Amino acid sequence: MTGIMKKLFTIIALFVSVIVLSSSCTKSDIRLQGYVGTVEKKIITLTPDVTVKIKKSKKTMEVQTDLVGLFMFEKLAPGTWEITVSKEGYETQTKKVALSGGSSGNIFHENFIMEKKSSPK
Repeated sequence: MTGIMKKLFTIIALFVSVIVLSSSCTKSDIRLQGYVGTVEKKIITLTPDVTVKIKKSKKTMEVQTDLVGLFMFEKLAPGTWEITVSKEGYETQTKKVALSGGSSGNIFHENFIMEKKSSPK
């Protein structure tokens, strides 16, 4: 997959999420949202039914992406959270993200592009 395709996917996903999900939240409410896409034959598709888990210390939450590949977690505590996305037949991805409240807003975006698992030869 090319870098241009990744950038385009991110721009489109952020644009849609800002339009569709814009809402006010208090400074104590932190939201983490994003899109998960899969790539096949150099085509990115926003993907439903991807498992998205977040974990911080002993607290773990899990959701499935909706029909357009969107996931959202609300009312999160500040700190570093580990995000894992998984779907059968695709490579699992994990990354860490630091969340904090503040004047710039409390909505954080993380997008993922999953690739098919390599088949054994």
